[in-house]
Amino acid sequence: MINEVVTNLDVILKQGEKNMAKSKLTFVRNTVNKLSVKGILSEDGTYITYTDENDCEQEIYISDLLNAFKNQEIEFAVQLKNSEDLDIIPVEEEDDES
Repeated sequence: MINEVVTNLDVILKQGEKNMAKSKLTFVRNTVNKLSVKGILSEDGTYITYTDENDCEQEIYISDLLNAFKNQEIEFAVQLKNSEDLDIIPVEEEDDES
């Protein structure tokens, strides 16, 4: 009988723990190593041509860039950006003839 009461009490306490709200306070240190290159990807996808700080075109192999991240969990993202100038279309004003 006592064992049943203790077991029931354990189940109730565990259910209570699940229903408790999580704290809004977290104390975490995040370290991010980030690599970014803006340039043109080669047709075969093996290297990127970019302009360095001396305004000279350089080529760098993608495999060389990723060597520092081997055997690590990574997030990989590629972004393609196009821009075009748009004409400003003025809003037609309504006549106030009421």
